[in-house]
Amino acid sequence: IFVDATGDGTVCCWAGADSKKGDENGDMMPGTLCTQWANIDWSRAVVELGKDPDNRMLEQAFRDKIFTVEDRALSGMWKHEHGIGGGNIGHVFGVDGTDERSITMGIIDARKRMPEYQTYYNTYLPGYEKAKMIATADVLGIRETRRIICEYNMTLEDYLHQADFEDEIGRYCYPVDVHSSRPDGETKYPNLYEKGYETGKSYGIPFRALLPKKTENVIVAGRSIGAEREMMGSVRVMPACYITGQAAGTAAAMAAIKGVSLRELDVYELQKKLVDTGVYLPHFIA
Repeated sequence: IFVDATGDGTVCCWAGADSKKGDENGDMMPGTLCTQWANIDWSRAVVELGKDPDNRMLEQAFRDKIFTVEDRALSGMWKHEHGIGGGNIGHVFGVDGTDERSITMGIIDARKRMPEYQTYYNTYLPGYEKAKMIATADVLGIRETRRIICEYNMTLEDYLHQADFEDEIGRYCYPVDVHSSRPDGETKYPNLYEKGYETGKSYGIPFRALLPKKTENVIVAGRSIGAEREMMGSVRVMPACYITGQAAGTAAAMAAIKGVSLRELDVYELQKKLVDTGVYLPHFIA
């Protein structure tokens, strides 16, 4: 049994599964090089994302020619202790996470442009006047590549209706977060991200969405599970990858031990094992 946790569906494709990439034009969400910053005065810096976002001075900075790429979407700086901030800032457009040359060029682009964001924060936003970048990630954060065609492919309707499934292996609640593939920052689903669910609401992830069609001994986890692009905007985020990863690993082990195929695996037994190890399955009845 092979678990494909590459994030790109690589093993699934090697095994003969079909996949899709990006939108109707093949455009994918941009990447980001995450960073860490010091010397932030959090008593003066805005920390409540959305009420007074870090991108409020971008248009002035564009007029002042601070940036080489006028990226209008800025997730902002996340507060840590002792004046430290985590930067999820700066999109890298046109990166194909399945192409090592494209990834390399994206990393180079991100590192070249990162000083522009230091100038922006130091010059335009209170509390960041002395902020200094102290570390960058060693790899480029990739939001989207392949989506594997599975026995079930989750849809936006599943999100909107908080879908339940008899074979669900976890619950999740993150909003639909599809970053624009262009610097204008426009997305088809801004309200879904901004509103999200009320506390306590969630949708189920079915086991079938982890089973690639045209394969017998491969299971997929992470952002490449069976989902339409809009729904992938939610299940791509890290906690959902934990959920599908735990289920995929557990199912693979059980199938291997029992000597059965993944499709022959008793889903009830899988769910019971997951619940016994702490997975939240509110509809499961032991």
